[in-house]
Amino acid sequence: MSSISNRFYVTALEDGTTLHGNLVSDKSLTQSWNDESAVPDWTIASEQPTIYLTLLSGGTLVEPSTEFTWYYNDEAISFNASGISANGLFQRTTKSVTMGTVTATMPALKIIGNLASSDNVDMDRIAFVGNYTINGTGISFRAEAQVRITRMESNGYLGVINFKDGVSDITEKGQSILMYGTLYGSDGSPVTGATTMWYLNGASTGTPGATISGYSQAYQITESQVVDHAVIACRFYVGNDLKYTSYCAVDDMQDPEYMYVQYNGANGNAASLRRGEVARFDIFVGTRTDPTPIGGVSTPTYQTYKVLLLDGDGEIIMDSSLTQQIPNPDTNGYRTLPMEDGKAYITPDYATVNSHGKNLTGIIIASTSAS
Repeated sequence: MSSISNRFYVTALEDGTTLHGNLVSDKSLTQSWNDESAVPDWTIASEQPTIYLTLLSGGTLVEPSTEFTWYYNDEAISFNASGISANGLFQRTTKSVTMGTVTATMPALKIIGNLASSDNVDMDRIAFVGNYTINGTGISFRAEAQVRITRMESNGYLGVINFKDGVSDITEKGQSILMYGTLYGSDGSPVTGATTMWYLNGASTGTPGATISGYSQAYQITESQVVDHAVIACRFYVGNDLKYTSYCAVDDMQDPEYMYVQYNGANGNAASLRRGEVARFDIFVGTRTDPTPIGGVSTPTYQTYKVLLLDGDGEIIMDSSLTQQIPNPDTNGYRTLPMEDGKAYITPDYATVNSHGKNLTGIIIASTSAS
Protein backbone atom coordinates (compact mmCIF):
# COMPACT_ATOMS: atom_id res chain seq x y z
CA MET A 1 0.00 0.00 0.00
CA SER A 2 1.40 3.39 -0.90
CA SER A 3 1.19 7.12 -0.70
CA ILE A 4 2.37 9.61 -3.32
CA SER A 5 2.28 12.62 -1.04
CA ASN A 6 5.66 12.13 0.60
CA ARG A 7 6.95 9.07 -1.17
CA PHE A 8 8.90 9.24 -4.39
CA TYR A 9 10.26 6.28 -6.35
CA VAL A 10 13.18 6.07 -8.73
CA THR A 11 13.92 2.77 -10.40
CA ALA A 12 16.75 1.78 -12.77
CA LEU A 13 17.49 -1.63 -14.21
CA GLU A 14 20.96 -2.95 -14.95
CA ASP A 15 21.54 -6.70 -15.39
CA GLY A 16 18.30 -7.52 -13.54
CA THR A 17 19.00 -5.29 -10.52
CA THR A 18 16.39 -2.74 -9.42
CA LEU A 19 17.40 0.49 -7.68
CA HIS A 20 14.91 2.17 -5.32
CA GLY A 21 15.63 5.67 -4.04
CA ASN A 22 13.40 7.45 -1.54
CA LEU A 23 13.55 10.59 0.60
CA VAL A 24 12.32 10.24 4.17
CA SER A 25 11.77 12.91 6.82
CA ASP A 26 11.93 12.39 10.57
CA LYS A 27 9.32 15.13 11.13
CA SER A 28 6.27 16.31 9.23
CA LEU A 29 7.15 18.37 6.15
CA THR A 30 4.29 20.80 6.71
CA GLN A 31 4.53 24.44 7.72
CA SER A 32 2.02 27.32 7.84
CA TRP A 33 2.26 31.12 7.77
CA ASN A 34 -0.05 32.97 10.16
CA ASP A 35 0.59 36.45 8.65
CA GLU A 36 3.28 37.09 11.27
CA SER A 37 5.39 33.98 11.69
CA ALA A 38 5.89 30.38 10.59
CA VAL A 39 4.22 27.46 12.44
CA PRO A 40 6.01 25.34 13.56
CA ASP A 41 9.16 27.45 13.88
CA TRP A 42 11.98 25.62 12.11
CA THR A 43 14.63 27.94 13.54
CA ILE A 44 14.12 26.03 16.84
CA ALA A 45 16.37 22.96 16.87
CA SER A 46 13.77 20.60 18.38
CA GLU A 47 11.31 21.45 15.58
CA GLN A 48 13.70 21.03 12.63
CA PRO A 49 13.00 18.19 10.14
CA THR A 50 15.85 16.14 8.70
CA ILE A 51 15.32 14.68 5.23
CA TYR A 52 17.50 11.70 4.36
CA LEU A 53 17.96 9.25 1.52
CA THR A 54 17.20 5.55 1.63
CA LEU A 55 18.58 3.56 -1.30
CA LEU A 56 17.95 -0.11 -2.04
CA SER A 57 19.55 -2.19 -4.77
CA GLY A 58 16.98 -4.92 -5.01
CA GLY A 59 16.30 -5.61 -1.33
CA THR A 60 19.76 -4.56 -0.10
CA LEU A 61 20.57 -1.24 1.53
CA VAL A 62 23.37 0.57 -0.35
CA GLU A 63 25.11 3.95 -0.27
CA PRO A 64 25.10 6.31 -3.26
CA SER A 65 28.24 7.62 -4.91
CA THR A 66 29.88 10.55 -3.13
CA GLU A 67 29.04 12.97 -5.93
CA PHE A 68 25.46 14.20 -5.54
CA THR A 69 23.39 17.39 -5.47
CA TRP A 70 20.51 18.63 -3.32
CA TYR A 71 17.89 20.85 -4.96
CA TYR A 72 15.34 23.29 -3.54
CA ASN A 73 12.56 24.09 -6.00
CA ASP A 74 14.79 22.98 -8.90
CA GLU A 75 17.68 25.23 -7.80
CA ALA A 76 20.91 23.47 -6.79
CA ILE A 77 21.76 24.15 -3.13
CA SER A 78 25.29 25.38 -2.47
CA PHE A 79 26.92 24.99 0.95
CA ASN A 80 29.75 26.70 2.77
CA ALA A 81 32.61 24.94 4.54
CA SER A 82 30.41 24.45 7.62
CA GLY A 83 27.70 22.71 5.58
CA ILE A 84 25.23 25.62 5.78
CA SER A 85 23.41 26.59 2.60
CA ALA A 86 23.97 30.00 1.03
CA ASN A 87 20.35 30.99 1.79
CA GLY A 88 20.69 29.88 5.43
CA LEU A 89 17.73 27.50 5.21
CA PHE A 90 19.49 24.12 5.10
CA GLN A 91 22.35 22.21 6.69
CA ARG A 92 24.10 19.32 4.97
CA THR A 93 24.48 16.32 7.25
CA THR A 94 24.30 12.49 7.27
CA LYS A 95 22.01 9.84 8.74
CA SER A 96 22.94 6.31 9.82
CA VAL A 97 20.39 3.81 8.47
CA THR A 98 20.36 0.12 9.44
CA MET A 99 18.50 -2.63 7.60
CA GLY A 100 19.10 -6.16 8.80
CA THR A 101 22.85 -6.59 9.19
CA VAL A 102 23.70 -3.67 6.89
CA THR A 103 24.33 -0.16 8.21
CA ALA A 104 24.83 2.66 5.72
CA THR A 105 25.64 6.35 6.08
CA MET A 106 23.14 8.26 4.00
CA PRO A 107 23.20 11.88 2.80
CA ALA A 108 20.77 14.05 4.75
CA LEU A 109 19.49 17.62 4.70
CA LYS A 110 18.26 19.41 7.83
CA ILE A 111 15.86 22.34 7.45
CA ILE A 112 17.17 25.02 9.81
CA GLY A 113 15.18 28.02 8.59
CA ASN A 114 11.53 28.77 7.96
CA LEU A 115 10.35 28.10 4.41
CA ALA A 116 6.91 29.61 4.98
CA SER A 117 6.64 33.38 4.57
CA SER A 118 4.20 35.99 3.31
CA ASP A 119 5.62 35.33 -0.16
CA ASN A 120 5.71 31.53 0.07
CA VAL A 121 2.50 29.70 0.93
CA ASP A 122 2.46 26.89 -1.63
CA MET A 123 4.19 23.55 -2.23
CA ASP A 124 8.00 23.43 -2.08
CA ARG A 125 10.17 20.60 -3.40
CA ILE A 126 13.38 19.08 -2.06
CA ALA A 127 15.22 16.76 -4.46
CA PHE A 128 18.31 14.57 -4.33
CA VAL A 129 20.14 13.72 -7.56
CA GLY A 130 22.91 11.15 -7.38
CA ASN A 131 24.47 8.00 -8.81
CA TYR A 132 25.03 4.40 -7.84
CA THR A 133 27.48 2.06 -9.57
CA ILE A 134 26.29 -1.41 -10.60
CA ASN A 135 28.71 -3.74 -12.36
CA GLY A 136 30.94 -0.81 -13.25
CA THR A 137 28.11 1.27 -14.68
CA GLY A 138 27.01 4.48 -12.96
CA ILE A 139 23.22 4.74 -12.77
CA SER A 140 21.78 8.18 -12.08
CA PHE A 141 18.64 8.55 -10.00
CA ARG A 142 16.48 11.30 -8.52
CA ALA A 143 14.37 11.24 -5.35
CA GLU A 144 12.03 14.05 -4.35
CA ALA A 145 10.05 15.13 -1.29
CA GLN A 146 7.33 17.76 -1.06
CA VAL A 147 7.08 20.38 1.69
CA ARG A 148 3.49 21.57 2.11
CA ILE A 149 3.36 25.30 2.86
CA THR A 150 -0.06 26.79 3.67
CA ARG A 151 -1.53 30.02 4.98
CA MET A 152 -3.02 29.77 8.47
CA GLU A 153 -6.07 31.96 8.90
CA SER A 154 -6.81 33.82 12.13
CA ASN A 155 -7.97 31.27 14.72
CA GLY A 156 -6.73 28.54 12.38
CA TYR A 157 -4.95 25.28 13.16
CA LEU A 158 -2.13 23.08 11.88
CA GLY A 159 -1.76 19.40 12.81
CA VAL A 160 1.70 17.83 12.67
CA ILE A 161 2.73 14.15 12.93
CA ASN A 162 6.19 13.30 14.27
CA PHE A 163 7.95 9.98 14.86
CA LYS A 164 9.64 8.79 18.04
CA ASP A 165 13.42 9.11 17.59
CA GLY A 166 12.75 10.17 14.00
CA VAL A 167 12.21 6.53 12.89
CA SER A 168 9.49 6.11 10.25
CA ASP A 169 10.85 3.11 8.29
CA ILE A 170 10.53 -0.57 9.21
CA THR A 171 13.82 -2.37 8.68
CA GLU A 172 13.39 -5.63 10.63
CA LYS A 173 10.78 -8.22 11.55
CA GLY A 174 8.59 -7.41 14.54
CA GLN A 175 9.59 -3.74 14.64
CA SER A 176 7.13 -1.12 15.92
CA ILE A 177 6.81 2.48 14.79
CA LEU A 178 5.57 5.10 17.27
CA MET A 179 4.17 8.42 16.08
CA TYR A 180 2.48 11.29 17.87
CA GLY A 181 0.40 14.31 16.89
CA THR A 182 0.63 17.97 17.87
CA LEU A 183 -2.04 20.54 17.00
CA TYR A 184 -0.77 24.13 16.72
CA GLY A 185 -2.96 27.19 17.03
CA SER A 186 -2.56 30.36 14.98
CA ASP A 187 -0.23 31.80 17.65
CA GLY A 188 2.25 28.99 16.98
CA SER A 189 1.71 27.24 20.33
CA PRO A 190 0.43 23.68 20.85
CA VAL A 191 -3.30 23.60 21.63
CA THR A 192 -3.96 22.43 25.18
CA GLY A 193 -6.47 19.60 25.40
CA ALA A 194 -6.46 18.68 21.70
CA THR A 195 -7.12 15.00 20.99
CA THR A 196 -6.45 12.71 18.04
CA MET A 197 -7.97 9.78 16.15
CA TRP A 198 -5.73 7.62 13.98
CA TYR A 199 -6.71 5.67 10.84
CA LEU A 200 -4.62 3.03 9.04
CA ASN A 201 -4.96 2.60 5.27
CA GLY A 202 -8.33 4.27 4.93
CA ALA A 203 -10.00 2.32 7.74
CA SER A 204 -13.44 3.60 8.67
CA THR A 205 -12.81 3.00 12.38
CA GLY A 206 -10.13 5.02 14.14
CA THR A 207 -7.94 4.49 17.20
CA PRO A 208 -7.86 7.25 19.83
CA GLY A 209 -4.47 8.77 20.56
CA ALA A 210 -2.95 7.47 23.79
CA THR A 211 0.07 8.11 25.99
CA ILE A 212 2.76 5.65 24.86
CA SER A 213 6.37 5.68 26.12
CA GLY A 214 5.82 9.16 27.48
CA TYR A 215 4.39 10.61 24.25
CA SER A 216 0.83 11.93 24.43
CA GLN A 217 -1.68 11.63 21.57
CA ALA A 218 0.45 8.79 20.21
CA TYR A 219 -0.24 5.84 17.92
CA GLN A 220 1.82 2.71 17.30
CA ILE A 221 1.82 0.17 14.49
CA THR A 222 3.84 -3.01 14.03
CA GLU A 223 5.63 -4.56 11.09
CA SER A 224 2.83 -7.13 10.66
CA GLN A 225 0.34 -4.33 9.86
CA VAL A 226 2.37 -2.93 6.95
CA VAL A 227 2.66 -4.37 3.44
CA ASP A 228 5.31 -2.33 1.60
CA HIS A 229 3.84 1.02 2.58
CA ALA A 230 1.11 2.11 5.00
CA VAL A 231 -0.80 5.39 4.94
CA ILE A 232 -1.87 6.84 8.28
CA ALA A 233 -4.37 9.66 8.76
CA CYS A 234 -4.53 11.63 12.01
CA ARG A 235 -7.60 13.71 12.79
CA PHE A 236 -7.13 16.47 15.36
CA TYR A 237 -10.05 17.54 17.56
CA VAL A 238 -10.76 20.32 20.01
CA GLY A 239 -13.68 19.03 22.02
CA ASN A 240 -15.90 17.32 19.44
CA ASP A 241 -14.88 19.63 16.60
CA LEU A 242 -12.55 18.34 13.89
CA LYS A 243 -9.91 21.02 13.28
CA TYR A 244 -7.31 19.40 11.02
CA THR A 245 -6.37 16.14 9.27
CA SER A 246 -2.75 15.16 8.59
CA TYR A 247 -1.28 12.21 6.68
CA CYS A 248 1.96 10.32 7.02
CA ALA A 249 3.43 7.08 5.73
CA VAL A 250 5.42 4.12 7.06
CA ASP A 251 7.63 2.16 4.67
CA ASP A 252 8.41 -1.52 5.28
CA MET A 253 11.83 -1.63 3.61
CA GLN A 254 12.35 -5.34 4.33
CA ASP A 255 9.02 -6.41 2.82
CA PRO A 256 9.51 -8.01 -0.62
CA GLU A 257 6.31 -6.48 -2.02
CA TYR A 258 6.75 -3.03 -3.56
CA MET A 259 4.37 -0.56 -5.15
CA TYR A 260 5.72 0.86 -8.40
CA VAL A 261 4.55 4.21 -9.72
CA GLN A 262 5.43 5.02 -13.33
CA TYR A 263 4.97 8.49 -14.79
CA ASN A 264 4.35 8.74 -18.55
CA GLY A 265 6.07 5.39 -19.11
CA ALA A 266 9.12 6.10 -16.95
CA ASN A 267 9.67 5.25 -13.30
CA GLY A 268 9.02 8.04 -10.81
CA ASN A 269 5.95 9.74 -9.43
CA ALA A 270 6.64 13.48 -9.38
CA ALA A 271 5.19 15.36 -12.34
CA SER A 272 5.26 19.03 -13.36
CA LEU A 273 2.63 20.07 -15.90
CA ARG A 274 2.35 23.10 -18.16
CA ARG A 275 -0.90 24.42 -19.60
CA GLY A 276 -2.54 21.80 -21.82
CA GLU A 277 -0.38 18.90 -20.60
CA VAL A 278 -1.59 15.59 -19.15
CA ALA A 279 0.29 13.16 -16.89
CA ARG A 280 -0.36 9.45 -16.77
CA PHE A 281 0.60 7.44 -13.69
CA ASP A 282 0.62 3.63 -13.90
CA ILE A 283 0.59 1.87 -10.54
CA PHE A 284 1.16 -1.80 -9.72
CA VAL A 285 2.59 -4.05 -7.02
CA GLY A 286 5.65 -6.13 -7.84
CA THR A 287 8.63 -7.09 -5.71
CA ARG A 288 11.73 -5.06 -5.00
CA THR A 289 13.73 -7.31 -7.33
CA ASP A 290 11.14 -7.92 -10.07
CA PRO A 291 9.18 -4.98 -11.52
CA THR A 292 6.27 -6.99 -12.95
CA PRO A 293 2.79 -7.27 -11.37
CA ILE A 294 2.61 -10.04 -8.78
CA GLY A 295 0.34 -12.78 -10.12
CA GLY A 296 0.83 -11.72 -13.73
CA VAL A 297 -0.72 -9.18 -16.05
CA SER A 298 -3.98 -11.06 -16.62
CA THR A 299 -4.55 -12.14 -12.99
CA PRO A 300 -2.72 -9.65 -10.73
CA THR A 301 -2.75 -10.46 -7.02
CA TYR A 302 -3.58 -6.85 -6.22
CA GLN A 303 -6.89 -6.32 -8.00
CA THR A 304 -8.16 -3.01 -6.60
CA TYR A 305 -6.43 0.35 -6.40
CA LYS A 306 -8.02 3.37 -4.76
CA VAL A 307 -6.73 6.94 -4.63
CA LEU A 308 -7.49 9.79 -2.25
CA LEU A 309 -6.81 13.14 -3.95
CA LEU A 310 -5.69 16.13 -1.87
CA ASP A 311 -5.56 19.74 -3.05
CA GLY A 312 -2.81 22.27 -2.45
CA ASP A 313 -4.04 22.89 1.10
CA GLY A 314 -4.13 19.18 1.95
CA GLU A 315 -7.93 19.00 1.82
CA ILE A 316 -9.71 15.98 0.29
CA ILE A 317 -11.06 16.73 -3.20
CA MET A 318 -14.68 15.57 -3.32
CA ASP A 319 -15.46 17.01 -6.78
CA SER A 320 -17.12 14.66 -9.24
CA SER A 321 -16.59 14.61 -12.99
CA LEU A 322 -12.96 15.69 -12.93
CA THR A 323 -11.34 15.82 -16.35
CA GLN A 324 -9.31 13.06 -18.01
CA GLN A 325 -11.66 10.31 -16.81
CA ILE A 326 -10.64 10.50 -13.16
CA PRO A 327 -13.23 8.36 -11.31
CA ASN A 328 -15.76 9.96 -8.97
CA PRO A 329 -15.17 9.65 -5.20
CA ASP A 330 -17.05 7.55 -2.66
CA THR A 331 -18.37 9.13 0.54
CA ASN A 332 -14.88 9.05 2.07
CA GLY A 333 -13.20 10.59 -0.97
CA TYR A 334 -11.59 7.41 -2.36
CA ARG A 335 -11.73 6.82 -6.11
CA THR A 336 -11.39 3.31 -7.58
CA LEU A 337 -8.86 3.44 -10.40
CA PRO A 338 -9.34 1.65 -13.75
CA MET A 339 -6.99 -1.23 -14.64
CA GLU A 340 -5.11 -1.99 -17.83
CA ASP A 341 -2.64 -4.84 -18.40
CA GLY A 342 -2.44 -5.59 -14.67
CA LYS A 343 -1.81 -1.98 -13.73
CA ALA A 344 -4.00 0.77 -12.33
CA TYR A 345 -3.76 4.22 -13.90
CA ILE A 346 -4.83 7.82 -13.43
CA THR A 347 -4.48 10.76 -15.83
CA PRO A 348 -4.57 14.18 -14.12
CA ASP A 349 -4.23 17.21 -16.38
CA TYR A 350 -3.03 20.78 -15.91
CA ALA A 351 -6.52 22.26 -15.58
CA THR A 352 -7.46 19.87 -12.77
CA VAL A 353 -4.27 20.56 -10.83
CA ASN A 354 -4.41 24.30 -11.41
CA SER A 355 -8.00 24.57 -10.19
CA HIS A 356 -7.22 22.78 -6.91
CA GLY A 357 -4.51 25.00 -5.48
CA LYS A 358 -1.95 24.26 -8.21
CA ASN A 359 -0.89 21.07 -6.44
CA LEU A 360 -2.38 17.58 -6.41
CA THR A 361 -1.40 14.78 -4.07
CA GLY A 362 -2.57 11.19 -4.48
CA ILE A 363 -2.67 8.66 -1.63
CA ILE A 364 -2.94 5.19 -3.15
CA ILE A 365 -4.15 2.03 -1.46
CA ALA A 366 -3.90 -1.35 -3.16
CA SER A 367 -6.02 -4.34 -2.15
CA THR A 368 -6.06 -8.02 -3.06
CA SER A 369 -9.86 -8.01 -3.00
CA ALA A 370 -11.97 -7.26 -6.07
CA SER A 371 -13.76 -4.28 -4.49
